[in-house]
Amino acid sequence: MNSLPSTFTRKASILSHECDGEFVLYDPGRDAVHTLNATAQFIWAHCEQSPEEIARALQATYQVSNDSALADVERVLARFKTLGIVRQGS
Repeated sequence: MNSLPSTFTRKASILSHECDGEFVLYDPGRDAVHTLNATAQFIWAHCEQSPEEIARALQATYQVSNDSALADVERVLARFKTLGIVRQGS
């Protein structure tokens, strides 16, 4: 398992929008746009829960194994942290 914190908080300045079936985040502080796939969008919507809670919800929604769901959650949350669109803790 990764050394991710137990929870994350979305940066308040991040704007989200769904356009033509794509989910887009805009970070005005960095003037950056991020397009999310369905899995990343799901994780974004639930990112204030623990990675384990998100993985269970992902597993139930997409009918994937728990190991696969948790690996996806950890990878996507780590990427969100690298992009600076989430902060550690609540």
